[in-house]
Amino acid sequence: SPDATVRPPDAAVDGGLSDGGLDAAPDATGPGCGDGVVDPGEDCDDGNTQDGDGCSAQCELEPYRACEGEPSQCRCVVYVRGAGTISPNPDGSSWTNALSHPAAALTEAGARAPCEVWVAAGTYHVHQGSVTDTLSIPGDVGLYGGFAGGERSLAFADPATNVTVLD
Repeated sequence: SPDATVRPPDAAVDGGLSDGGLDAAPDATGPGCGDGVVDPGEDCDDGNTQDGDGCSAQCELEPYRACEGEPSQCRCVVYVRGAGTISPNPDGSSWTNALSHPAAALTEAGARAPCEVWVAAGTYHVHQGSVTDTLSIPGDVGLYGGFAGGERSLAFADPATNVTVLD
């Protein structure tokens, strides 16, 4: 009788189909963290279960990261939210821990470059101590405004609605 067992494909023998023309069995692990698909309850899923790449082994965003897509591609981000800073010890690692001014965020992003600074809507006064104060954007750092303060993708910045002013 013919062998009815579905086996992994052998591309060298039959172009990717198993004996009898049957496709290989689907991944037995099923959906979940590490499969490259962002499932409910996951912040991200980069197709692996390793820490240190922006998306943790538990499919949560790591500090100073934003991830998007499937599988998730992660980038370095330092967050700024002036009037709405939530954390008593802001470090810029997330919207919750956002720094209150772009100057500090640019310094932090420069140390982590390549990196981006995402700035929530509001007016940020460049002249903090002196009229000669300036903002310096380090190499390999991008500065973006137009955020409400919760976005996980640069694509959701809306500068017309969330006006960000550096004054």
